Amino acid sequence: AVVESCAEYRRGALVEWFANGPLGLQQGFTLERAPVGGDGAGPLELALAIRGPLRAELLPHGRGLVFGDPCGERVLDYGGLSAWDAAGRTLPARMRVDGRTVWIVVDDARAVYPVTIDPLITAEEAELSASDGAAGDAFGVSVSIDGDRALVGASQDDAAQGSAYVLVRSGTTWTEEAKLTASDAAIDSDCGISVSRSGDRALVGAPRANKSGTAYVFARSGTTWSEEAAFTSSDRGGSFGVSVALEGDRALVGTDRSNKAFGSATVFERSGTTWSETAVLMSDDIALDDGFGSAVSLCVDRALVGAYRASKNGAAYVFAHDGTAWSQEDRLVAGSINDFGFAVSLSSDWALIGAPRASKSSGSAYVYVRSGTAWSLHDTLFASDGTFGDRFGNSVSLDSGLALIGSHNHDAPAIDSGSAYVFERTGTTWSEEAKLVPGDAATGDVFGGSVALSCGLALVGAPNAEGAVAGSGSAYAFRLARSPT
Repeated sequence: AVVESCAEYRRGALVEWFANGPLGLQQGFTLERAPVGGDGAGPLELALAIRGPLRAELLPHGRGLVFGDPCGERVLDYGGLSAWDAAGRTLPARMRVDGRTVWIVVDDARAVYPVTIDPLITAEEAELSASDGAAGDAFGVSVSIDGDRALVGASQDDAAQGSAYVLVRSGTTWTEEAKLTASDAAIDSDCGISVSRSGDRALVGAPRANKSGTAYVFARSGTTWSEEAAFTSSDRGGSFGVSVALEGDRALVGTDRSNKAFGSATVFERSGTTWSETAVLMSDDIALDDGFGSAVSLCVDRALVGAYRASKNGAAYVFAHDGTAWSQEDRLVAGSINDFGFAVSLSSDWALIGAPRASKSSGSAYVYVRSGTAWSLHDTLFASDGTFGDRFGNSVSLDSGLALIGSHNHDAPAIDSGSAYVFERTGTTWSEEAKLVPGDAATGDVFGGSVALSCGLALVGAPNAEGAVAGSGSAYAFRLARSPT
């Protein structure tokens, strides 16, 4: 990742530096030469004093810490430790805790100085819940974030009529701004199963509304939200709205069970307050029940559509708009990978595709990069502590050089409480930087069931979490920034 240096503090051969990076304010250390008396046999050790009331607990893998307050509440994570030398080689690094001192230990036996040490701090900023939450609402089943507003779906609210909530952030405080419900709300519509926000508009999917599914557009004026449009499928298929994506004046709505069960993704364009259907995206090689349209993403003039059962293992399809029409640009596959295309995210020339039953069923995610009109596999991402059945990759979000990946069955820290992982791209290498878990994690929360990432702010849904009342669901906001304690 490219960073712009803001300030440096020199302490002999050790330079403490601050920079603006994709994770916000970043702080790291550069050691210009080996310590006096050091012979390169290692290890290099950096001591950081802990001040204030927080207490540190070392995580099992040794690359991070959890800081808790005197009451035992988890306040922030300090991990994602990375270190490299002047030749660009990654150096083995770990942490240990000795009373009120955190030690960063780096194996510099073959290092070419200067050596850079760069840990990551992540803080749970807020737990979001519905003001009128009730048990089983599934608040957090879907999440989206754009700027200082978040959109959270609650598909089982009010006898599964469903709804979505807009929450607005001021500083580190989040407040509920509006509850969005369909004008023709009916029982078992599942409104809110999918959501997407862009600017002053929100798109909410209801795949069981009006028999074949509907997607609703809501527009904001000041702090007031009102329904602007309701989309239905021109082919009157089923589950229209199971996935949605919104960017500017363009909306994309997926249905994985359209007429004859082939699946499709429908494009809508806005002019003023009027929306019109402009294209239906399909592929010639799609077969019955491939799941085409079960996951969708938009970025400028490209659309990414997942089909997690295509050819049994799954695929993802890239479509490009040339200013006049849409056409299929590429078909992405990753060999014999189960559920490839279950979740998708598109950002500029990069695509992130989840496969929650890959990698011996612990799950994985795949990064693709575009050159011209060709897409190629760039990297495969795994959880450092993945185990069977974790479903890593069941939700994904990509924002510039950062990736956020949900793993809702992971035992972290309670059984099947779930977790989410932050990866960062440095140059051509992606590395795991942080593991996110909520401070009040409990068994079966499904934390990581949905994720969204924007400008260093991570939003993670946990539809079975306690929320406003037991089992109503929650969404958690994390601020990502590199900074030692």
